Amino acid sequence: MEHKGKVYSIPTVWDGKILNIDDALKRVEKEGWDKFPSYKTEEEAEARYQQMHKFMEADTAQFMQSRSPAQRLDAGETIQGEMSVR
Repeated sequence: MEHKGKVYSIPTVWDGKILNIDDALKRVEKEGWDKFPSYKTEEEAEARYQQMHKFMEADTAQFMQSRSPAQRLDAGETIQGEMSVR
């Protein structure tokens, strides 16, 4: 996303909800563009985005493994190849 000559990767998940791009832009405007890192090129922004997602995926996996089997089933996670049925 380009804004005033700078490139940004803006978040589209806010308060646990996935927003469409228009709503995500409104949130960024409200928070302030200066609160988000900017990059010189789209390639640089994309590389950082990929790095952050690898970190978030690892963090989420670690969190899910720390939960009890009952909590994990309540979240709909597959445990030992079986899916929770409701």
